[in-house]
Amino acid sequence: MYLKPFCLILLIAFPLAIFAQSNYHAGYILKNNGDTVKGYINYRDWQQSPTLVDFKVEKTGNQVQQFDATAIKGFGISGAEAYLTYTGPVSMDKTSFPDLPDGFDTTQTVASIFLKRLATGEHLTLFKHRDDIKTRFYIVETAGEPAELRYHVYFNPGRQIVTSDVYKGQFLWYINKYAPANGKLIARAQRAAYDDADLEGLVNQLNANQAVAGNKQSNTRLFVGIALVSTTTKVSDVHDFTTPTVSHYRALSPKINFGIDMFGNPNVQQVIFRAELSFGYIRPQLPYPVTINTVTTNEIYSFNQYTTSLTPQVIFNFYNKDDVKVYLDGGIGLNYSLYSNNKFSLADVNANNGTTAVPRPFPLNALWVNFPVQAGIMLNRKAEVSFSFAPYAYFTNGANFYAGNKPMSLGVKWLFGRQ
Repeated sequence: MYLKPFCLILLIAFPLAIFAQSNYHAGYILKNNGDTVKGYINYRDWQQSPTLVDFKVEKTGNQVQQFDATAIKGFGISGAEAYLTYTGPVSMDKTSFPDLPDGFDTTQTVASIFLKRLATGEHLTLFKHRDDIKTRFYIVETAGEPAELRYHVYFNPGRQIVTSDVYKGQFLWYINKYAPANGKLIARAQRAAYDDADLEGLVNQLNANQAVAGNKQSNTRLFVGIALVSTTTKVSDVHDFTTPTVSHYRALSPKINFGIDMFGNPNVQQVIFRAELSFGYIRPQLPYPVTINTVTTNEIYSFNQYTTSLTPQVIFNFYNKDDVKVYLDGGIGLNYSLYSNNKFSLADVNANNGTTAVPRPFPLNALWVNFPVQAGIMLNRKAEVSFSFAPYAYFTNGANFYAGNKPMSLGVKWLFGRQ
């Protein structure tokens, strides 16, 4: 009931926030004549290599200049990332299944693109470019021109997938030039995958570990937190004496949580993937008015529920500055509950000739799912205050009986990591 409108708001708000928000950081552009102009770069969470860069001389100024790879030789964000303009051949064959070419494909086009610097040192510099076709890596010798590290995947005539690791041979050439007879480095090149970690490691070792690639942040961080939860428990009619009645119970209880955040770009943190583990409990007591032996009293159904929840979720910072971030969050709660004291009791012992407790437990599920949403504020990448809500989720299977929880919580978290 409440989840659908919220999801609709998210679907509308996310694209608007992505396109409308600016995030200017100190940086520079390198003009084609060799001059460096300091100012501020609109630093985005670029999942693909940027094609246009917004630049301002004054951070609070209104005059924005926009540059593509033909207009400047490069740009950088201070302490974070650096980009070089490259104009030359760019491979165009796809390398991800199932969009693979039939046969070895060496199709190229000539283009001007921005290359992101991953590692640099005495001999070699490694760059990366990613677009909607594939990820490419380029390598540059000191005072040289970028050369693409070639990697091809294709179907042979028998529809088998064939991989051509040309980049390994290219690295062997550099090893023979800068570190001849280094058996360990040769073996490392022969098993290197075509990805950031393996190729950066090779370049760093070839440069005698003198690599410099900006101020690298960790791609993960840990957190711990505590929350005060207001849980409304709704239970259907549970007795046979009167007209069926739905009963509600609301109570406050604490919850502790901890987990890990993972970033696509740790410097920007526009989108955060979070895995959270939490522990909480409720002890509802649900009254049902009854008359027994002419005595009017309450029949009370009660149980204790102790729940461990694993909640994978996606956080989107629609206001995203270094010192303050305001976010929306959605996820799925995978819950495991243990129960005790699943019973009836009577408020007035005289209503049932001295019997105060009636053991009549209903089946309550150990495993159940809910769908929490959350809004919050992160301060200085160190602390977080949030409000969360989840619509009713039920932990019973009976056709004539149901029980479910609707939690709302206010919590704080402390964030740990090199951020």
